[in-house]
Amino acid sequence: MKSQHDQFQTGQRLRVGVIGLLVVVALIAVAGWIIDSTAGGTATNGTTEIALNLAADNAADAREPLAEIGAAPGSFNEQVGADR
Repeated sequence: MKSQHDQFQTGQRLRVGVIGLLVVVALIAVAGWIIDSTAGGTATNGTTEIALNLAADNAADAREPLAEIGAAPGSFNEQVGADR
């Protein structure tokens, strides 16, 4: 049979464990609330919009990567020929 001291330690451990779990759940709830309030409830829409913009940029880069920096193929030869 457990002594009174062992029963006290068991009860204390249970209380500490339950309080610890409640603190973790409360922190997660507060963090979720903060994230939702700063995002304005449009986290999914904003993320989707960013992904679509990146996809469009990547598609444009794949089509004319040299034209974006002004170095289209043959442009130097055409300029040299025009100067002569």
